Amino acid sequence: MIDRLLERALEEKLKQRDRLVSTLSEREVEEARRDPHAKRRPRPCGLTIHPAVGCDRGCLYCYVPSIIGEGSIKINPLSPEQLVLSLLENPYFLPGANGTLLAVGSVTEPFLNETVTLKTLEYVRAFRRLLGNPVQIATKPYYSAELVRALVDAVEPRASILVTIVTLKHAKLLEPRAPEPEERFEFMRALVKGGLSASLFLRPIVPGTTEMEAKEVLERTLEAGVRSVVIGTLRVNWEILDRLRALSASYKHILSRVREVPTGSMQVAIEGSDLKKKVEGMARRLGFVVFPSSCSANVMSHDLSCAACSMGPCGSLENLPKIDCSCIHSSLEILGERPLQVIIEGNTIKIRLRKRARKRAAIIGTIIQTITKRQVRFFE
Repeated sequence: MIDRLLERALEEKLKQRDRLVSTLSEREVEEARRDPHAKRRPRPCGLTIHPAVGCDRGCLYCYVPSIIGEGSIKINPLSPEQLVLSLLENPYFLPGANGTLLAVGSVTEPFLNETVTLKTLEYVRAFRRLLGNPVQIATKPYYSAELVRALVDAVEPRASILVTIVTLKHAKLLEPRAPEPEERFEFMRALVKGGLSASLFLRPIVPGTTEMEAKEVLERTLEAGVRSVVIGTLRVNWEILDRLRALSASYKHILSRVREVPTGSMQVAIEGSDLKKKVEGMARRLGFVVFPSSCSANVMSHDLSCAACSMGPCGSLENLPKIDCSCIHSSLEILGERPLQVIIEGNTIKIRLRKRARKRAAIIGTIIQTITKRQVRFFE
């Protein structure tokens, strides 16, 4: 049952943590414990892994320059073993094949240059060797047979690789220093030949551009041997809107879909659900598996099932971990809490905690959601 899975995962977490603490120096251990990877709560796509922070590709739709600064790149100083320790120190994290999803590529290009590429490969190799968690990498890579061989050797065999292509005709304008789409198609082709799970990352849909070219992008993706896709809409802040003025033919389409003009660092989703449905329809007619989110691609490539959010369930419901109120009670006791009440309604677990335990609700909820692959809600 699920409580035994949780118990084994926590035992492995402590065992690996203690082993790394005993092999690293005091300074290295302290650096790992101070790192943000030791504290951050996972996002819906999983716990994001940062081999570096920042990017110099200059993609007009990217949110990273607004956070980090234009062209600023900082390499993560942690060694692979330190980063693994940092994850094991994170109270929200569970190791193992049924543990926390790991997502590489949220605030940098994982294969940006030789230094970042080496760091990315070192990290995912350490995850495979020491943790066993499901890993996903999102990228706009240059094609190189050497890189593909190194990636196939480094990642676990079921790793999910998302390759971003949102335009063919306007790539030089939208993504001025990113590799040509042709190189990315070649990279996909090589991943498939290498036995890895590759998907097209058709995100963001840039109104007036992406939906006009989507059919051609999808057809070229099929030619590369890839038959799955993640589709997503555009989010903007005022800096992104200002940069997108360069896409003059599409700018009025973009602006017409902004529900509220963002100010400061505020980021808002444009109204793009109709465009997403249109592109999803194209993809399905061409025979694609359409994933509702990036984490869905990670779940499916690892032959898992998940019903932890409104976009699911992902995978077969038959493969969801079996649960009942008794095993949830037991799991909560393993976490050091004795709940007042547990209710299971469909794929939602409702928990009533004792008052003193409510300050740990975020950690408890994340752990139970991770191990059960269900939504968790608390009530009083």
